[in-house]
Amino acid sequence: MSEKKKKLLEKAIADFHKHGGGTEVDPHYVMKNPEDLKDQLQASFDSIFPELMKKIRKKIYCFETDTVYKSIKDAAKELGIGSPSNLARYTRQGKPTKGFHFKFIEDKDMTNNNLTGGGLLPS
Repeated sequence: MSEKKKKLLEKAIADFHKHGGGTEVDPHYVMKNPEDLKDQLQASFDSIFPELMKKIRKKIYCFETDTVYKSIKDAAKELGIGSPSNLARYTRQGKPTKGFHFKFIEDKDMTNNNLTGGGLLPS
């Protein structure tokens, strides 16, 4: 193993221990079986990805269709809006997108039946 790779591996092992593991990939084991690294990293990522996405996805309400979409991407796809990023930008700016008006919502808005009232109507 080259000196550069050894230093990189030492840093990875130090970071692994410093952060209490961080992932389920053990660099000591991977040193012995480097071909397993990809599989272990993918499995570790797959286990934490759903939790990360729960925090990232924003529910969005369309006033014209009276529908709550679980994500910007879902709303854009179902309504034929080409770009989810444009939909997000126009929604933040309070502008309609292809004739539709949207509002980001939180779970509390849904539990309080507060979608069309309480200041959620588009300006």
